[in-house]
Amino acid sequence: MVYQQMLIQPLWMILAILILSVLDYYLTMFSSNLYKKAFADSVEYKSTKGSSSNREKRRSLLGAGFLWLKLLLILVLLIIWFQAKITQSQIVEQFYFFILGFTFFNFLIIDLRHLQNVLIFSYAAKHPQEISGKVSYHRSFSLMQSAFQLVLPFILVLVIFAFHPSFFLFGAILASFFLIVRNTFLAQRAKNIIGQPTKS
Repeated sequence: MVYQQMLIQPLWMILAILILSVLDYYLTMFSSNLYKKAFADSVEYKSTKGSSSNREKRRSLLGAGFLWLKLLLILVLLIIWFQAKITQSQIVEQFYFFILGFTFFNFLIIDLRHLQNVLIFSYAAKHPQEISGKVSYHRSFSLMQSAFQLVLPFILVLVIFAFHPSFFLFGAILASFFLIVRNTFLAQRAKNIIGQPTKS
């Protein structure tokens, strides 16, 4: 049983989360470089405020903050797993699977979004003749675009959960939903900053 193996030996899942965390950083950097080389002349992502140097500083600080957050999540996972092993409590065990599913799918979905950008920007670099003109996206639009794209993995996991319910997949559903809500909230916040009216 896969879930029992996750409970007996959690290190391979922790390792998978660590790998996804590292990939998150490198895929972000790689896609950013590809965008600057192949896509920046055709598509511009406008920031709501601040110079590019300030944005880079904020991104660096956020990256360090997210690194500590990831390490904290992994530590919490190990603590919950240890408690589940000691107490033999089914509630703690189910809570462990829930947190594991939430954490794993959170990182997985983000990495898949980065991979999508890498594929798009790589194709643009190889076929520049297929792109003409220029479009500018405000941050609010790009965040909402991301939120809409995240609906697909949310529906996919929801369908799988309907046939194979588990606390692990329930955590995955909430991870997808959390990312959709987060990006929608950030989009509305960015829209208010640039002074666009919000439709009711």
